[in-house]
Amino acid sequence: MQFTSQPGPESLTQYFRRVRAADYVRNTYNLPCQPSLLAKLACIGGGPVFHKAGRTPIYLRTALDEWARARLGAPLQSTSDLRLASSPAAVCTVAVKQACPSGGTSIDRPGFVEREAR
Repeated sequence: MQFTSQPGPESLTQYFRRVRAADYVRNTYNLPCQPSLLAKLACIGGGPVFHKAGRTPIYLRTALDEWARARLGAPLQSTSDLRLASSPAAVCTVAVKQACPSGGTSIDRPGFVEREAR
């Protein structure tokens, strides 16, 4: 009797160490990714999910795929498709909120005089 096994999802699981994980993201998604970025994100958060094999962090291919796709923005046909968040008005609002500790504008605060940056 001959035993043959069908490849299942377990046999397709692929783990990468940091160098190969960064190469995979760069080559597959054309996103900038270095092993040092993955190391930093492993400490501060925001990176792909990883496992530890002793001291060695290893990344599942599916986790790298999810993380890389989440970094990609929505498809655009024009730069004018960008949302309000990247418009000059939004940038001015951020600058005013930084100048006004309460987060309001000079219009909201009578008598408030904006100073020039030193």
